[in-house]
Amino acid sequence: MQDWRSFSQGIHDNPALFVTILLVAAFFAGWLVFETLRRSEDHGEIHRLRRRLQDLEIQRAHAYSNPGRVSGGEVLADPVVLTPRWVRRGGAATSSDGGCLVIVNDISEAAQKVLLTVRIDGLAVHTREGVRTGHSLQARGNMGAYTILVSALEPLQAMVSVSLRSRHAEAASQASVGP
Repeated sequence: MQDWRSFSQGIHDNPALFVTILLVAAFFAGWLVFETLRRSEDHGEIHRLRRRLQDLEIQRAHAYSNPGRVSGGEVLADPVVLTPRWVRRGGAATSSDGGCLVIVNDISEAAQKVLLTVRIDGLAVHTREGVRTGHSLQARGNMGAYTILVSALEPLQAMVSVSLRSRHAEAASQASVGP
């Protein structure tokens, strides 16, 4: 009980110090509430903008892509292991099976051509190979034959997709065509 009396006596003797401490604590608490509310609005806005950006990328991909087609109008019936996506100059994309790595070395928008390096199973099969928009590039690996398709170009990026014809599907198609 003696502690409370000395505390209340201290407050009674120094009211300015007590009021100053209360004001600082109230200011700090108000600042914390304000920052918490501000940050929650910022996070909501960031998530909304990220969702909008994803929607725009999907719309742009559908607008530019001609999925499953190569020059001459033939349809690729092989499973897609790398869905059509934009790859920036100097960037790379890997197929979902991990067997094909496509590196975009350079882009010539005027010539509608992109220079690609294709690594299959860790080995460089094509190095700085020129591919025109709408054309494909074939590469064989342990899993089968990969078809790399360039469907659109922009100054700094190219839309690339990859399909895989497995060795079993190749053998079946060759057997049906065979002697």
